[in-house]
Amino acid sequence: MKVEDLRWERVVVVVGAVLTGVIGLFVAIACAGTLHVQGIAVESTADAAQALAPLAGGLSSTLFGIGLVGAALLAASVLPLATAYSICEFTGSESAVDDRFTDARTFYLGFIVVTGVSAAIVMLPGAPWSRCSS
Repeated sequence: MKVEDLRWERVVVVVGAVLTGVIGLFVAIACAGTLHVQGIAVESTADAAQALAPLAGGLSSTLFGIGLVGAALLAASVLPLATAYSICEFTGSESAVDDRFTDARTFYLGFIVVTGVSAAIVMLPGAPWSRCSS
């Protein structure tokens, strides 16, 4: 990659970040508008998915769930990768996904540590986000 290409990489990252925020905003507005009009209170994503089914059709809760899983998988892959790249930039080591582990040890260890710590935090027993309401 050449230094001249970094300008276009930055444009792609900024456009992607802005579009992600805009799409998330419109999803929240659409759900809130649909559910608020019907007087439905939502306290969890499961409530939102179930409440949308009678209002927006039978597949709406399925699509809501697929979208939620997709967003979670995207975040679970992008955030550790971005952090690994940042660690490499901070330490001055040139590393990337297409490098072998022996050539990009800092990158892969950073990715593995961030992913592992994140997974451990999510699976903490008794954490507030692990409680399901019945």
